Amino acid sequence: MRSALAVTGIAIALLSNGCMKVHIDTVIVADGSGTAAVSFGMNRQVADAVARLGDLDDGGGDEQDLAALTDLDRDELAAACAEAGVRVVSHAFTDDITGVTFELELSFDRVADLSHALSSLSSDTVARSGEELRINRNEAGEYLLANAAIQGANPPETAPDPNRPSSPEFLMNFMVLLDHVSELDIRRTITVPGEVISSNAREVEGRTSIWVINAANMLEEQDSGLDPRIVFASDGVDIPEPDAD
Repeated sequence: MRSALAVTGIAIALLSNGCMKVHIDTVIVADGSGTAAVSFGMNRQVADAVARLGDLDDGGGDEQDLAALTDLDRDELAAACAEAGVRVVSHAFTDDITGVTFELELSFDRVADLSHALSSLSSDTVARSGEELRINRNEAGEYLLANAAIQGANPPETAPDPNRPSSPEFLMNFMVLLDHVSELDIRRTITVPGEVISSNAREVEGRTSIWVINAANMLEEQDSGLDPRIVFASDGVDIPEPDAD
């Protein structure tokens, strides 16, 4: 990523990852376990530009991370997820004349484990460095799902030097991503097991909170667009307290 380009915040992060489409749909059931369906997509032009950006990036950046993710076969993905306590239910990857798609279904026992699995798979769009999703009880006895800092976690990497020059090749390929910014389609949904009392999502349907980032709102949503905070009722729900740090 190069912050010297005339794109800031989440626009740089998402475009540099090359993911025109990122959908992550999480369903949590009454005991705190659940499933997550993860879907990435890039058209052919974007996928080729991301591949070239990965070749040009000498720092092991986001483009190389994405290439490593799509190169993983099911066994390697299962091993990476198992380390975080998450199971791979299904896995599909296609790379053809139309573009690249990657779809994954995960099963987890704790939502915090899902955070670690997404982080290990370089899904930086929703997995914040040094944080994990947790479900705790509040003073009213309701459940709160929100990100919490992981004690002892490494601090986030510093931002790139804005004065660092970019090669003509880098700029040319990054411009391909900018040309396709109208296709940006980032969507996260979280379905909780109890009635939603409050949610910071702009849209809530029943027990499902929905966050969306696209070309029209990406700068507006750059600070907190995909950082969930949901309070839900405890009736019929029995979720163990997260392990203490």
